[in-house]
Amino acid sequence: MSQRKEINELLIEILPYVSHIEEIKELFNRVNSLEELKEIVNKRLKEEKDITKITDYKIILNKISEIMG
Repeated sequence: MSQRKEINELLIEILPYVSHIEEIKELFNRVNSLEELKEIVNKRLKEEKDITKITDYKIILNKISEIMG
């Protein structure tokens, strides 16, 4: 499966569970691989103070780890 297709499928899977939908969509559109997405989300998670965004990032990381194993 292509990286873009994996990224798009992941986005579709997580959208019902995240609060900052537009921001998450923009992030997913900017990355080229799940590895890149994971790296960016991990960095943002360490810097974020907003509890809702932290939860969104944890949801993303959880789904990535399910896919990548």
